[in-house]
Amino acid sequence: MTGGSTGFRRKLIEELLLSPKYMVIATARSLKAFNDLIALNSNNFLQLKLDVTNTKQIASVVSSTLQKFEKIDVLVNSAGYGYCGSIEGKLTHCIIFLRH
Repeated sequence: MTGGSTGFRRKLIEELLLSPKYMVIATARSLKAFNDLIALNSNNFLQLKLDVTNTKQIASVVSSTLQKFEKIDVLVNSAGYGYCGSIEGKLTHCIIFLRH
């Protein structure tokens, strides 16, 4: 789950960790947001630092997830990324970002 440090996403992570049948990978720009969640289900919880605008970090998160859990069944991609202005100035970046 991207952007899992606050709001609905945070609550969903908490609920999923209450059951031993779920494996949860939560990402945020700061891992401090997840410190209290480790006690809920540390065996099935992986917290990773991720800035969704950084393609190298995205690749690293996917790799770390597959190393620990072998597969990804469900992805909750809810991290925010906003852009204000003309799309012409960002089109190339957006295309590259979406390909990864």
